[in-house]
Amino acid sequence: MLLAQPTFRRNEVMFAVAGVALAVLMGWWWHTDFTGMAGVIWFVVVTGVGLAYGTVLWTVNHTFIRIFRGHIRINVH
Repeated sequence: MLLAQPTFRRNEVMFAVAGVALAVLMGWWWHTDFTGMAGVIWFVVVTGVGLAYGTVLWTVNHTFIRIFRGHIRINVH
């Protein structure tokens, strides 16, 4: 994972896409009309939460990989 470039950017894009998809699906499920400023705020908040979660997840995984890089054996049969 450390050798794969640009993992952070790819991770953020995927979590942003997931946030937008979640915002759309929740709006569709609740039969909400996303017109005007309320819709913009909804998309920004849900996408922002997705980006924040993606950043935290990437940081934790990146830290664990750096700490345990020499201690993990890959068992390939």
